[in-house]
Amino acid sequence: MTNDRILAPSADGYLYALDLSGKLVWKYQTEHGQWGTPAADEKNVYLPSMDHRVYGLDIATGALVWKSEDLGGAVASQPVLDENGTLFVGTLLPEVVAIEKNSGKIVWRTATAGWVWASPVLKDSILYAADLSGTVYAMQASDGSVLWKYQPVAGPKNTISSSPLIYGDTLYFVSENGTLYAVDLSNGNSRWNKPFTVKLYGGPFLAGDKLLIGHLGAKELIAALDSSGNQIWEFVPEK
Repeated sequence: MTNDRILAPSADGYLYALDLSGKLVWKYQTEHGQWGTPAADEKNVYLPSMDHRVYGLDIATGALVWKSEDLGGAVASQPVLDENGTLFVGTLLPEVVAIEKNSGKIVWRTATAGWVWASPVLKDSILYAADLSGTVYAMQASDGSVLWKYQPVAGPKNTISSSPLIYGDTLYFVSENGTLYAVDLSNGNSRWNKPFTVKLYGGPFLAGDKLLIGHLGAKELIAALDSSGNQIWEFVPEK
């Protein structure tokens, strides 16, 4: 959503742009469905697609400004836009790719061990991405060089399918094996980890100074922790 547009990607292959009253303003069709949320600035919409491309569209009219080359793998999550005019996306090739936002030209590509299903996060010109091999990467945003990478446990049940979270000087992420991890933002060294009894596919999320974890298949829907991994409360809905 922008100040005056609701942007709704769809598995039917159309991006729908609505005004704030819900009236259709324009729609744009890609060659495949869209699973990721678009990013936008004051001029353009940047649309990821399962057809292996990212599209730059005029936000007012939906006209095509550019489309990227075939990236070799689907783009299933929202692009990240930096202040220098670069888009960063993860792909199912698997890679992290930097794209020039005005032209759609590739700036750099960095291979990863597994599919990059979720959006990277950016802080202080460092890009942090996670993949389905269970590896987290810190990359230089300018050229994609890997500064460090961290894989706590290898294996198919330890995939990371959600974006990491940055809070202070720590990077937090969850893996499917049901563990919340905290690593040093500067070097990827482990600080602590907290196992849960359920699989974790999303989060963590920040609410004030608390880390929120959504449980799957447990009586507790949400757990809140402090930045050191101590559980503060949990929410169990009434039957």
